[in-house]
Amino acid sequence: MSTTRFTSPNRNACIQLVIFLAFYIQAVCVAYLTPSGDVSVTIDHAKYSEDGTRVQLERRELFTFNVVSLVYLFLLISAAQHSLQGLHFYLDPWSSKNYRRAFGVNWFRWSDYVITAPTMMVVVGIMNGVFDVVSLMSLFCAIQITIILGVLSDLCATSARARLGDSSADSLPPYDGKEAVRLARANFFVLWAWLIAIGALVLYSRDEDLPTYTTVVAYWIVFYFAIVVWVTRDGGLRLSSTFAKTGEEARKRSRTLFYVAIVPCAYAWTVVFVTFAYALDASEGNPPDFVYSINVVLLVLFLGPFPYVHYASLREQGSDDPAANESLKLRCEAAHAAFGLLSKSALAWMVYWGLRRLQEDVTISTGE
Repeated sequence: MSTTRFTSPNRNACIQLVIFLAFYIQAVCVAYLTPSGDVSVTIDHAKYSEDGTRVQLERRELFTFNVVSLVYLFLLISAAQHSLQGLHFYLDPWSSKNYRRAFGVNWFRWSDYVITAPTMMVVVGIMNGVFDVVSLMSLFCAIQITIILGVLSDLCATSARARLGDSSADSLPPYDGKEAVRLARANFFVLWAWLIAIGALVLYSRDEDLPTYTTVVAYWIVFYFAIVVWVTRDGGLRLSSTFAKTGEEARKRSRTLFYVAIVPCAYAWTVVFVTFAYALDASEGNPPDFVYSINVVLLVLFLGPFPYVHYASLREQGSDDPAANESLKLRCEAAHAAFGLLSKSALAWMVYWGLRRLQEDVTISTGE
């Protein structure tokens, strides 16, 4: 079977690199143009009297940080992910061959989502008035659990394809050490290019918190390399083989995990909307328009296109036609990239629009 669609840079790599440019330009704009929005993160805890007979609630401010830095963070990580994925496919066909060997599990995308999607949810929560550190941590963890369940469902679908007789990996050449060395060199080049780019942003940005967040990005890139290299050496396929004994069982488990993943996502949005409802009830006026826009746009994207595209890819995996599976996977990956760009860009610019409308730097804090 022909592997042109997987090894040719003209389609996969170019799309990824164009999306990388879109994310990187937006990250630079956010770092330089968006006003600061300082957020006071608090914690509610009990305070006991000296004799232990009285208990009262106390709210303490833990720290203050710039919410714009979170927007910059998920834009920059997404830019890094798409640049790495595009350059891997362009510079080293071995990477794309192993992408097919893993039956379409896109570890580039999942390693991006596991950080950026929870970070986006934290930004949404802050825009709706969630300032308690425990609540923010629960939002982050709930969406991260959703992403991890998505990874597991993809791995089960991978196992189903392997067990139901898809022989598309049989025609691939064996692992070549020389190609691995070439891949490592490409990784080293990309890593240094990103460190230089990050250093330039830190040097010229006016945001004092930026060095902290760019350090997080640098550590994420190193971790990212380790995971992707391990997976492309068939680690992901070996891991997926532990989920089920038969292809049909693996297929059923992939769909079960998909439905289970809806629960933590629904919990996160419930926390956001309950907080928003109490804020409306306690306020004399209405919240800014950009808060409504963020809620509607992100809710539609989180619970609409993303789950549908992922379910469509799971539904057809394991068919007897490898070419159809490959074509479906490519269409789903293109859809994920498009919706990822749309959702992150929309959130970034709605935050920018909201802060700009205030005509000055705004401090978001809690009242006693």
